[in-house]
Amino acid sequence: MLERIKSYISYKKLSVRKFEQALGMSNGTIHNAVVKGSSISSQWLTKMTETYPDLNPIWLVTGNGEMLNTTASAESATMKVPYYDVDFSGGFSEFYNDQTQNATNYIECNSLKGVDYWCNLKGHSMEPTIMDGERIALQELPANGTIPCFGAIYAIVTADGLRTVKRVEKSKKKDHFLLIPDNKEYASQDVEISTITHVFRVVAHLGIFQQ
Repeated sequence: MLERIKSYISYKKLSVRKFEQALGMSNGTIHNAVVKGSSISSQWLTKMTETYPDLNPIWLVTGNGEMLNTTASAESATMKVPYYDVDFSGGFSEFYNDQTQNATNYIECNSLKGVDYWCNLKGHSMEPTIMDGERIALQELPANGTIPCFGAIYAIVTADGLRTVKRVEKSKKKDHFLLIPDNKEYASQDVEISTITHVFRVVAHLGIFQQ
């Protein structure tokens, strides 16, 4: 399994430390496991698949199947989700708020559950996890001040016009969430919970597509 984890880290073009940081692991957790030949606890395996939705958990644990989750099973029932060729930080709200708007296309995502929309991510703040121009799959969640899983990636909309994709963590400030970019060249920011109008979980992301 450790070799498969290393293969995935290499595929994502991450350092082992960057990967550990994204998961909230202590420095050297994976390196020490490789050196000592020890196992990785199940809680970290769960965290890996939550943090990196394109990582196939069956392949990770057993080695069976493909490394990535992006290919739907031909035996699964076809499920098509609307794709809007707009940036989440740009024109996505126009499509979301106006149901008369037509989707650009529909994406089959048989192996993904709970996907409501696909759109684009613009910007470099989530690199190298999600690259500028990738498509992201969004699951709409209640904007009730709760986050199902801290440390995962969410798309957040606030009443004052902020639209961003970041990891969400608890903030030291009362009644705030902390939005954390994966790209350390960008700063984290606190956002007041009461200002959040929409929350979407980023279920998956796909590479940049040529038109």
